[in-house]
Amino acid sequence: MKLLPYATALVFASGLWGQQLGQSSDSFLLPSPETVFDALAKVPNVDFTKLAASTTGGADPAKLKTASDAVKAFVLGARVADAYVAVQARDLEAYQRATAAIEATAFDFTQDQSFRRKLSTANKMAKDERWLDLKTVLETFRGDVVRELQLHRSQDMVTLATFGGWLRGLQLATLTLAQTYDADSTRLLRQPALVSHLRRKMNALGPDSKAESFVEKITERMPQIVQIVDAAGGAAITQADIKKLNALASELMNVP
Repeated sequence: MKLLPYATALVFASGLWGQQLGQSSDSFLLPSPETVFDALAKVPNVDFTKLAASTTGGADPAKLKTASDAVKAFVLGARVADAYVAVQARDLEAYQRATAAIEATAFDFTQDQSFRRKLSTANKMAKDERWLDLKTVLETFRGDVVRELQLHRSQDMVTLATFGGWLRGLQLATLTLAQTYDADSTRLLRQPALVSHLRRKMNALGPDSKAESFVEKITERMPQIVQIVDAAGGAAITQADIKKLNALASELMNVP
């Protein structure tokens, strides 16, 4: 399965990501590039250059080294989405920002040196502007991270990485729609099955993960997201509600 929306994710079940991801399987985790690109490309006048530029915020890679595993997993999902958007925009600076955070998180979850070699190869491709080749490498890297998390880490880390990618995708998609509003395109954000699935997964986190301040905030804000994306009949989302979704996603992306 693929996520993202979800980022991408992003950020990224019957809407922007769900039709391409499946409905409620645990097999999806981090956003795949084609899902991000295909979903966001449906939005009229989408500007990936602006989206890439919007990824300047986020956790400091230096601070991530001392962050909890929960924070690292969440940030990992989000920054993989950022990397895909940067590749689509062909923005080397944005790509390097994303991969700096990926390096600060992914390698805490695996001792497999092939990860480092693969990321090094990807970074060289970016510098050489081999953007099409880079998409393929990033996708295989994503799959490797998925397998490592599933094999060697708790389900909590899988859930948090999933949610980080999805949320980043939601943030980027609503940013685009808030700036260039198109009523028909907002129907793509109707994803009640996926949101319900992610909410159940977040509710099933263990006590240590639930005690994280950013998880507590997500739990508190999720009903507001559900209320907007779960309207009956697949009606268009108003521009005001798109802005609310973007504000909610942006707030929740501010992890410690």
